[in-house]
Formats: sequence, C-alpha cells, structure tokens
Amino acid sequence: SAKVFDKTNKAAVINRKVTFDAAIPTIQMTSPEAGKIYSTRQSLRIQAQVSDDVGLSKVEVLINDQVWSTVTSNFGNIDTNINISGISGPKKVSLKAYDLSGKTMTLDRNIFIDRDAPTLTIFHPQVSAVVGRQMDVYLHVSDDAGMDRLNIFVDGQNVKTFDSGFSEFITSIETRLDVSQFSTGFHNVTF
Repeated sequence: SAKVFDKTNKAAVINRKVTFDAAIPTIQMTSPEAGKIYSTRQSLRIQAQVSDDVGLSKVEVLINDQVWSTVTSNFGNIDTNINISGISGPKKVSLKAYDLSGKTMTLDRNIFIDRDAPTLTIFHPQVSAVVGRQMDVYLHVSDDAGMDRLNIFVDGQNVKTFDSGFSEFITSIETRLDVSQFSTGFHNVTF
C-alpha cells in the first residue's frame, strides 16, 4: 500500500493486492517422442501438461525456434495437431510456456521429419537381362532417415529380405539369388 500526507496531516491511501511469483512454469511433454521419425503424410501431435503456481498467459509451439502455433487457453492438458507437410529433416520441437509475471520455461524434443522415399539404383540385372538359375543382384539404396528393410520379389513372391544391420543411410548390396524354382521365360523382378 501507499500512503501520502499533506501538510495538514490528511492522508490518501491506496492498497493493491499483488501476487509474488518466484516459480517458473512446468512442462511435461508426452508427444512428440524424442528421437522419433515422423512422416509428412501425418500431422505432428503435441501433447503436454503445462502449469504454473500463479497462472499462464500463453504456450508457444516452436519448430527450430520459429513459432508454429500459440495456445492461449486450456493449458492444463494441451492436445493439438500441427501440419508438418512442408518441412523435413532433423527438427527441434519446443514448447515455451509464459507465466503471468513474464517468466518462461522451454522444453525441447529432437525429432526427424521424413518427406522422401528411399532412392534405389539397380546396377545388375539390367532391364531384359537373361539370367540362369542364379541371379546376381547389385544395387545401391539410400534414405535421409535410414532404412528399415529391402525386399526383392520375383513375380510378386518375396525371394530375399535384407533387414539386419539396415539402419544405414547409404548401403550397397551385392547378392546372388537362387531363382531355380521359377520356370523358363519372362519374369518381373521388383526391388
């Protein structure tokens, strides 16, 4: 409160009730998961519980330190989706909470947004190649998010799967396939 006196000892008093705020906001983010790969064919779900002992004014969703969305109400349980179709690669997703006294708290998650399909180059067999009972295959695959597996099909039948140690971003593969179970004639080989 403030009290002012004039020369005749008359007083004017003003009282203000204020809240002292020493704590910063708290954030518990459950989505997105740190280190996860997200496809641009989906939106990115943001889920978090945000609180402050006095109150919040806003919560920003940032991608690589750029504001992507702002939440101005219902802070307790934030559950929102943001469109990620225009971005790719490694990204830092952050929630930044502002309390009523201006203090902030930021929580970051590093994720990977994968826009592109893997690239595949076939060196052998060539188009319309004639092969015997064994077919040599030489190929090169790459993907900016890493690869999970590679399947080779003959006439829609899976004849070989590569899936162990396939977390590489760039891989060259040389293999020999037994194709003796297939009849003589034209066959479709799909990689």
